[in-house]
Amino acid sequence: MSFSGLLIAGTLALTLTGPVQPAPRYVALGDSVAAGEGIGEGWTWNAGKQHWVGGSTPGRWDTTFRPVPCHQTRQGYPWVVAARLGADLKDFACTGASGIDGILGVQPDRDLDGAQLGWTGAAPLAGAAPANLAYDAPAPPSLVSLTLGADDVDFAGLVGRCYKKYDGGCSHAPSRLDAVLQRQKANLAHTLQEIERRGAADGRKPLVVQTTYYDPFGSDTKCVDNRPEWPLAYLNAADLRFLAGAQVRMNQTIIDVAAEHGALVLDTDPLFADHLWCSPDPWVYGISIKRSDKHTMAPFHPMPAGQQALGEAMATVFASAAPVDAGTDVHVRVAHGALRFSSVSTPGEAAIVPAADLPGSVPPSSGFVVGSAYAVTTSADFSGDVTIALPSARAQQLFQYLDGGWRPVPSAFDGGFVRGTVSSLSPVALGTTSLNPAGRRAR
Repeated sequence: MSFSGLLIAGTLALTLTGPVQPAPRYVALGDSVAAGEGIGEGWTWNAGKQHWVGGSTPGRWDTTFRPVPCHQTRQGYPWVVAARLGADLKDFACTGASGIDGILGVQPDRDLDGAQLGWTGAAPLAGAAPANLAYDAPAPPSLVSLTLGADDVDFAGLVGRCYKKYDGGCSHAPSRLDAVLQRQKANLAHTLQEIERRGAADGRKPLVVQTTYYDPFGSDTKCVDNRPEWPLAYLNAADLRFLAGAQVRMNQTIIDVAAEHGALVLDTDPLFADHLWCSPDPWVYGISIKRSDKHTMAPFHPMPAGQQALGEAMATVFASAAPVDAGTDVHVRVAHGALRFSSVSTPGEAAIVPAADLPGSVPPSSGFVVGSAYAVTTSADFSGDVTIALPSARAQQLFQYLDGGWRPVPSAFDGGFVRGTVSSLSPVALGTTSLNPAGRRAR
């Protein structure tokens, strides 16, 4: 049974209505992180000996959705999401996939006969392939996850060059990344455009959640995976700073493009922060595995615990969403509040996600004390105003983040909800402009 939120005469009323919703249709797109690369090789970390043990190649891989070269595993985060939500999963992720070579076009050397998504745009796109009809047949997805970008910038190659001091090491000039980051930006934009286009053609646009990429290196230059005891092959402090900066720029590109297309971003760094290489419980396979097996593809990829954490976090975000139907005066009850749309032309999904479930998605407050904050988005096409209703035990001011700053929204409190009307969707917060205990406004 689902909840439907109705805004009646300015008051939020919640009623139980409608039949049980069918299982959500969920499509996973992406690269080796989404596929579960490395897990099939079976490596584990011996914290006492500071050594990776027990693995071997070739690994054991799942072929439910993709052939062996994609290196999928049922411990990958898409399977965790599907199990948590009871979703109907289609997992197209494949190790080595980039925007053109894998998502929009056919990935070479993987025994694949088509792209994960393909291209239906009127304008030709170099390297693109026809649409993957399995993506939205027999019915379109309501949820799509996307892990994409590292292969567009050849991040693994960049890291490898930094290790290879015997081959000159790597340049730390930030400008060397400019061209590949532009390629990443273009490929991400084309991918999100195609997801939107397919959704419009199908009559329902899915909610898209993208992941960023974690930093497994840390700052310990003595860690066996930063200095794997090979002659002239290691990462020094300058390398680690450069790679951390490169990761930040790559992730910022993901965040910026997602914001332009209404996609949500799951920041993976907070999840992995306590599980870096050489920690008691690392969640990412280390480069020193190559000392034991030079054919391994496990390094830099999440271990089962890391994939589980990713999947749980992704499922929590998806669970915050609800369908938005076409029509006028459309009411939507979601897990953390309600929305009322003046007019919806193309159905989709809407979500109100607490900032705690999407770290980094809500900018810091300025000039007011935050009670609670949320990322708010919809994949539906709408026009006119949107009324947002957020649960609250007391009267608070609604704020919206627009054009680089927080702005108050005319607000009303009744029935345990603060509500306000906006013309676009972006992060919102409930708070007060009163002084904090230190006598200063919150920053």
